Amino acid sequence: MIELGKVQELEVVRIKTFGVYLSEDKTGENSVLLPKKQVPEGTQTGDRLNVFIYKDSEDRLIATTGTPKLQLGECAVLTVKEVAKIGAFLDMGLEKDLLLPFKEQSHPVQKGEECLVALYIDKSSRLAATMKVYSYMSNTSPYHADDEVRGRIYEINEKLGAFVAGDYRYYGLIPKKELFDNYREGDEVVCRVIKVRDDGKLDLSPRKKAYLQMDADAEAVLKVIGEFDGVLPFNDKASPETIKREFHMSKNAFKRAVGRLLKEGKIKITEKTIEQLYEEDVDPIDYYNKYAAKVFEDTVDQNMESITGEFLALLDEGDTILDMGCGSGRDSLTFYELGYDVTPLDASEEMCRLAEVHTGLDVLQMSYEEMEFDGAFDGVWACAALIHIPKEELSGIFARVAKALDEDGIFYLSMRLGDFEGFRGERYFSFYSEKELRSYLEADGFFHVEKEWITKDVRSNHADTQWINVLARKR
Repeated sequence: MIELGKVQELEVVRIKTFGVYLSEDKTGENSVLLPKKQVPEGTQTGDRLNVFIYKDSEDRLIATTGTPKLQLGECAVLTVKEVAKIGAFLDMGLEKDLLLPFKEQSHPVQKGEECLVALYIDKSSRLAATMKVYSYMSNTSPYHADDEVRGRIYEINEKLGAFVAGDYRYYGLIPKKELFDNYREGDEVVCRVIKVRDDGKLDLSPRKKAYLQMDADAEAVLKVIGEFDGVLPFNDKASPETIKREFHMSKNAFKRAVGRLLKEGKIKITEKTIEQLYEEDVDPIDYYNKYAAKVFEDTVDQNMESITGEFLALLDEGDTILDMGCGSGRDSLTFYELGYDVTPLDASEEMCRLAEVHTGLDVLQMSYEEMEFDGAFDGVWACAALIHIPKEELSGIFARVAKALDEDGIFYLSMRLGDFEGFRGERYFSFYSEKELRSYLEADGFFHVEKEWITKDVRSNHADTQWINVLARKR
């Protein structure tokens, strides 16, 4: 029997100018055409060929020597070539694409997306794809407890967990209690087999055994503490929900990681916080090189329109602007798109690289101490750019800013509001009161403060942080 959707070995029973006919035996009672362009050179009657059977545009059975990416009842990851009125068409490795009907999609797919699908025969006896692959999974995997298995998440159930196709064909489930990351359908995962159930299905975890996972968890906890400027605003008694949100791990795993960090002398726990311990010779530039991608992601989409508007209101169209400590290049891009002549500057090599990609502008890699501009700019923008400068060094930086500004130039800066100077985590911070910051600006006669105001931090995990914003004019 010639089977639709399968690779079969068939015999050449007739040769025609437009191809050859293949059958299971010499009688040729049931035969299928292999088009001429698919026929191997030198093929003779009686030869046996491995071919895949599908249907042409006129619903006739046809053979191909091409290799499909999946056969009937199998699963594979296929790419969406286009989305049409009747569904999406997938690349299955043959000339004819495979239809994924809308009703067989677990979510609306997009062109270029990779989808885990199974091959089935629909009610009209045509080959089609479905993303509802649960019933196509096998429970005869070769895996045992503690083995590593790769797979793809194809369904997430709020009560049960995430269903995983191990090796794209074996039943797997990450139970809800093991889900600590924000997984989505289609995510590729590498998991540990927790156990093989009696029915052959696999219970999985994306985490290693506790004693193996502890080092990675400790590093993750330390990284998050660093993102909170070295002081986590809760301690090890925080709720499981808070821990899952911030660390993507269970409370037990969090406490084990905190215990490891305590033992290593890297943190201390207070009544309300967990604080990172540090060495005072850490270079803040090293921090930004190390965490450049994270800093970029956290800052690039912040809306600074109201503050940039205050600054630009004091400049003329097309004026020159120096963006000190440009970071992601967010504000440089805003100024450039509004028609200003902007020069982005940052001391971190990695931040400069990311800013150049984001803005398309050349970014100067330079420390503030190296700045030797002379009346080159109408405005200097320093948004959170000076928060790591020790207070005793601030006057020297202001002198360089004043020198960089043209006559009557405008200087914008923002500083953390508070009463603190010293290390928090890996970085040195200086916080100011409004009166203190004004005194530094006006002490040497370089600037006259024209406006100052307080704003809240726009980052969700820094909601309690306040900033002093200052607009000053060069004297």
